[in-house]
Amino acid sequence: MSIYIISECIKYNCIKGGLKAVIYTDAMQALIMLVGLVVVCVIGSSQAGGSSEVFMTAKEIGRFNFNK
Repeated sequence: MSIYIISECIKYNCIKGGLKAVIYTDAMQALIMLVGLVVVCVIGSSQAGGSSEVFMTAKEIGRFNFNK
């Protein structure tokens, strides 16, 4: 059902708004994904003990060693 609704919205955007509507839709999707990324990073690092703890743990296990 959701696939049908999404496909109908896409068809409507393409027919009524053309490329301009598609660009606005893609920009909104990108903004939503970026906001989600920031929220996940903030919540995840706070649950792990803060950003300093995350970076110290990553350094200890060699995540910042790019010379391998």
